[in-house]
Amino acid sequence: MQLNYLEVNGNLEEVTCHGSPAFPMEVYLDNLDLYPNRMIPWHWHRELEFVYVLTGTIEFQTGARIYVISEGQGGLLPSNMLHMVNPYRQQRGSTYCAVLADPYLLHGLSGGAVETRYVSSLTGSGEDFFLFDNSCSWHGKILDFIREMYLCDVNRPAGYLWKLQILVQQSGLTLFEHLDEHLDTNQGNHSPCEDIRYQRVRACLEYIHQEYAGKVRLEDIADAACVSVSECCRDFRQVLGQAPVDYLISYRVRMGEYLLAHSDKSVLEIALAVGFSGSSHFSNTFFRYRGCTPLNYRKRGGK
Repeated sequence: MQLNYLEVNGNLEEVTCHGSPAFPMEVYLDNLDLYPNRMIPWHWHRELEFVYVLTGTIEFQTGARIYVISEGQGGLLPSNMLHMVNPYRQQRGSTYCAVLADPYLLHGLSGGAVETRYVSSLTGSGEDFFLFDNSCSWHGKILDFIREMYLCDVNRPAGYLWKLQILVQQSGLTLFEHLDEHLDTNQGNHSPCEDIRYQRVRACLEYIHQEYAGKVRLEDIADAACVSVSECCRDFRQVLGQAPVDYLISYRVRMGEYLLAHSDKSVLEIALAVGFSGSSHFSNTFFRYRGCTPLNYRKRGGK
């Protein structure tokens, strides 16, 4: 399945339903060139995410860390982890397989022995991302499993759903068998999910996503995390690499993009709906961020 737009709710949670209640897992082919601004914005989801880069190189960012993942490499993102994806150095042609699976498919019975004895070691490790870059011999085994998930979904042989679940469990088991080695290799690397800055920025992002359409001051963003303006700006720079106001403006532009592509509202109506003072302000800002006017963006079908 191919997506080209990501929808999130007010607290940055992705709202896409991955799979079905009967089988909560979906395999995606993500071509970053097809997404607005050629990037997947900040979001999180309850599912685990297995990643395998098919072509090019991507930047997979979780909090203060950026993982550069090249063709033939991949990783595992734990549940509920805030992240975003960019093409490396804005190169074109970056595609990757993303497998989103409910943790239930990894361990089976909730509260059972497999979850409490084994899977909890993975989920409770404090790691923000498990990178499989072939620097260890066992990485190749997990990468083969993830690639096989993609091929299994494409070809859909008899019993493919069962095979997908088995591949998820084989990946988890292999990681568990080498978890101590992985943690020893990464010893001393502080996970951003445990960082107070990460938590404060997440609170600020939630506020921006809820209030972006109205008048938002820098002081309001800082208040959402109960910090001073200067501390808020430092947190944003360290975690996201940009200022709070820059993120606010880029988010308003992205919401404007969505309305241009999915509604018949006028440019003025959209400008006011996403927090700009008028159509000129919106158009000038849109051109600065996207390289075209809102009307041209709409005429091109939202591309």
